[in-house]
Amino acid sequence: MFAFAVSGCIGVSLMIAMLISSAVGTLIPLFFKKIKVDPAVASGPLITTVNDLVAVVSYYGISWILLLNVLHLE
Repeated sequence: MFAFAVSGCIGVSLMIAMLISSAVGTLIPLFFKKIKVDPAVASGPLITTVNDLVAVVSYYGISWILLLNVLHLE
């Protein structure tokens, strides 16, 4: 039971992290283009940092919610 819960939690968190990261990777260059800043130069480090933060927060947040609060696994 515990292995299935952990693998499901990892799958859900990866899916959410990919969805949010792809949206951020699309919207940040569009925002920079709108404010007349070169998106190729300005958005590289910002997108990488935001994607890393989204992945970590989604993984730990979903594992905290799913494993500890919903399934009461400790």
